[in-house]
Amino acid sequence: MEILRIKVYLTGHIAVEGHADTAVMLPFTGECDSPIFKGKILPGGVDTQRVDKEGKCKLSARYTLEGVDCDGVPCKLFIQNEGVSLPGGEMHTRPIFRTDSKALA
Repeated sequence: MEILRIKVYLTGHIAVEGHADTAVMLPFTGECDSPIFKGKILPGGVDTQRVDKEGKCKLSARYTLEGVDCDGVPCKLFIQNEGVSLPGGEMHTRPIFRTDSKALA
């Protein structure tokens, strides 16, 4: 079931190739226009990834959106999305949400 559709626009790419793995930071902006929330990603959104020598990836994205909820009340959403790559290139992710909106609580 789809709850929110968030459009993410990458704004950069920073990578450090270490001895055991590669660390990547992907800053981004974006927006959401869904029935329950409309708003924009605030500055500071970033997806951090650690990719090991075999290509397995662990990611953690954190960002805050500011906008209005389904009742038209101004609010913010904080999203933390943790994930790991699976065989075949798919990602398994688990988003965690926090909000100050009573309607979305």
